[in-house]
Amino acid sequence: MKLIGLVVMGWTTALVAGSARAQEIPLKNPGFETAGEKGPPANWGGRPDVYSRDTTVSRTGGASLKFVNPNLDYVLCSQRIPLEAGQMYEVSGWVKTQGVKGPDSGATICVEWSAKDGKYLGGAYPRGKKGDTDWTEIKGLTRRIPAEAKRCSVTCYVRKGMTGTAWWDDISVRRVCEDPLSSVLAMPNYRHELAGSGPRSAIRICVELNLLDYEIPRGDVSLGWSVVSEQDGTEIARGAMDRLIQDQTQDQTQYQAQLRIPARDWPMGRHRIEVKLIRKGTGKVLAKKTHWVVRRPAGPARTATIDEHQRLILNGKPFFPLGMYWSNINKVEIEIYAKSAFNCLMPYRSPTVEQMDLAHRHGLKVIYSVKDIYHGTKYAPKNIKSEADERAFIEKKVKTFAGHPALMAWYINDELPLHLLPRLIAHRQWLEELDPNHPTWVVLYQVDHVRR
Repeated sequence: MKLIGLVVMGWTTALVAGSARAQEIPLKNPGFETAGEKGPPANWGGRPDVYSRDTTVSRTGGASLKFVNPNLDYVLCSQRIPLEAGQMYEVSGWVKTQGVKGPDSGATICVEWSAKDGKYLGGAYPRGKKGDTDWTEIKGLTRRIPAEAKRCSVTCYVRKGMTGTAWWDDISVRRVCEDPLSSVLAMPNYRHELAGSGPRSAIRICVELNLLDYEIPRGDVSLGWSVVSEQDGTEIARGAMDRLIQDQTQDQTQYQAQLRIPARDWPMGRHRIEVKLIRKGTGKVLAKKTHWVVRRPAGPARTATIDEHQRLILNGKPFFPLGMYWSNINKVEIEIYAKSAFNCLMPYRSPTVEQMDLAHRHGLKVIYSVKDIYHGTKYAPKNIKSEADERAFIEKKVKTFAGHPALMAWYINDELPLHLLPRLIAHRQWLEELDPNHPTWVVLYQVDHVRR
């Protein structure tokens, strides 16, 4: 079991975006149209008894790369590629599978980099496909390639310990540019809400500029902001800032600023805040980020919320969550657990009503799991047959458990990859709408993704 402590944050962020400098890396034979001397297609290296060129199956063109492996051998099919230190890359390719089975995620692609002496330094490894699937696009995003990386490669492979048949087609690697403008709504710090006549302090938006991928001197840009009422389109306020602080702990092309926007006189309702990166002289908007804030009338206290000091307030009192991950709730273990200093738990599985009642009888709070309700992911329930099924499933869980006294928060993401971000955001928004009385909770080990 892992020790947990509750840290709940809400923000809007920018995913890596393409730009004028985004470009394709020249791969050799990316569609596997050219035959090799034997086994794999030309320019791709792999064991000929496992990898071959297939002219009977393809997504585009007349061929694909085929994998057939009846054993549990871990075999790769790779090509060396030229990647530039300091840049980020997206790898993508199309995969088709037949009878791929085993303990891991299946047929996929990756980009890896190593030092001059061959020492492994890192890689990007998107989740693969298994079972019987039609052509599916797989994408992965690297971090910035380190300066010591001298050997880079793109690889098609089936994860270790898996067997079956798989095909790849239309492999690509392209350089991408990080969004030059990132911003986080720091205050109000919970669900974008201003309750009653507050806040006593100004709205705060933390801004970061990253100009590494752009030939733009810091002195040539400024920040502008505006606030618009979404009820009638009226502009409530606007402002600008030229003073940007260089982040000395990061790359010298990164700059930070903090916008403070008075909000005491804003009317009730939803308001849109737009932050813009502006080119001085021309006034051209280079990038824009949108946040929204809702001023709502003071109402009854919520069962669980986060206050302005980042504390969890549960039933009107500060509550410091201290607990563990669980597989599932059972009577024997919970009786032992309840005698400890722990006051909550987070089961990987979704507890039943009886299990939630059991936790409540022992004075324990539960972070309830709806983390697997994403069609196409490894642990999605069998009755989630499409993305359209996801909301109905979550609505049923909310209807059953939102009023349960053991519920503390909703567990909506366990280490899912960044390409699912739009769906992760949607699930959070659904739960904010369906159950305003409880926070949502996310678990990530991918530290490079937390910022996004």
